[in-house]
Amino acid sequence: MSKTTRKWILAGFLLLVLGALAVSVKRNIAFELGNKPSYAISTHDEKKPAGIMVFCYHRILDDNKTVKLDERLSPNSQFHDFNVNLSDFKKQMATLAREHVKVISTAQMVQMVESHRRIHGRYVVLTFDDIDRTTVDNAAPVMIKHHFPFTVSIITGNTGAYRAGTKLASWPQILTMRKRAGSLVTFAVHTNNMHYLNSAGTPIFNVPRNFMRFKRDYATSQM
Repeated sequence: MSKTTRKWILAGFLLLVLGALAVSVKRNIAFELGNKPSYAISTHDEKKPAGIMVFCYHRILDDNKTVKLDERLSPNSQFHDFNVNLSDFKKQMATLAREHVKVISTAQMVQMVESHRRIHGRYVVLTFDDIDRTTVDNAAPVMIKHHFPFTVSIITGNTGAYRAGTKLASWPQILTMRKRAGSLVTFAVHTNNMHYLNSAGTPIFNVPRNFMRFKRDYATSQM
């Protein structure tokens, strides 16, 4: 076999590998998009004249060209299940302001619920899980602009880390946001070091045998 023939065989093999990889990535993306949960408000809830709705956000990515390309090419669920693009987030916050929906803090919500009094009017609570860089860089300035209170839940043992495609905010970044937001921001704890899935895809803190471990982890996160 000549050297040229070996090169052509190798080139053909590489093309087959790349083709198979492309098909696999395409199928993974289609799977993620096909299994993306719908967060649309139900028709029943739309007709309610009063109540409290909690908005649970994770990522607020700036929808620039790089992000749009990643959304098209990457099967990472951070893009498909946990992200609201910044332009859409701005529209959502503007809608709350325009429609005179009262944005309240988590503490106010708890107080209203525990009073057992009938709720009059429409209220929204804004929460952010994990507190990654996009919460600090993209979401917080929008809420500060509208003077909306919001709650962020911190994975205290992972701050500043890069986890599952997400760059979590560091303590200096979190404290800078706190200084800018003032009384608008409420800090809550998520976990300390138990924010991951087991081999079956179940959150480790939801496994019954890990209950005592989770209690210790949660206590650590509160320190």
